[in-house]
Amino acid sequence: MAILILILALSWAYLIISKEKTAVSNTPENIIKGNNPVAMVKAQPTNNSITSVNLTDIITAKIGADIASKNAGGGLITSSGNQFIAASKPEQMATDLISEAQKNFNPETLRPTIKESDLKITTDNTNEGFTKYFNSLNQIVAAAAKKIPAGFINPEKISINDFKTTALVYGDFVQNLYGLSVPSQLVAIHKKQLELTVFKKNILERVANAEQDPLTAIISIDSLLKIDREFAKLKEDMQAWIKDHGL
Repeated sequence: MAILILILALSWAYLIISKEKTAVSNTPENIIKGNNPVAMVKAQPTNNSITSVNLTDIITAKIGADIASKNAGGGLITSSGNQFIAASKPEQMATDLISEAQKNFNPETLRPTIKESDLKITTDNTNEGFTKYFNSLNQIVAAAAKKIPAGFINPEKISINDFKTTALVYGDFVQNLYGLSVPSQLVAIHKKQLELTVFKKNILERVANAEQDPLTAIISIDSLLKIDREFAKLKEDMQAWIKDHGL
């Protein structure tokens, strides 16, 4: 990953140097601010849309700007008849910038807040009402599971398209959850189900966008295991609730 970013950055820097422009004049102030290469990433949206901020582009531009500043005015280093771009420890620079990107981009910003006003809450807090809810939920889960691509279940065969497909499946799953009638005593459980489902959908969308922004995808994918652990905990809570209510 660091090598890929360095290649992009070196190409970016060379274009600047060949036009005899300084890094300052070629660095958009609305993208790169001071020593923080990912300043814009701190304010991530919490809605369901893909952010327009491309972390990989920002990191690449920052490295390119640093290299270009060492070669301001178009002066390349000449050695043994060959010309080189001056850069101090570029691999370490890439590693440091990736580390800073991880500190500035928090995938938790993709976790939504579920509003009760958006839910279909009923006052049917009878055993029949509870049973109807869980049966309907199980049907929705089973229908969604059938649409998950086989490659997504087998890590050895997974592809970017599998992430794209699964993100769409989770999108439909979210809509079905919002359409489900929920007894008021089960609202907390239902909100958690929705929160985790939307969160996972958002993460899957970032991973599916790996070809355009591989850095954000790599940072985001670490959250999938955490979300699955939370889903497992939610399942335990549901089973305990069902047992406590004798369903």
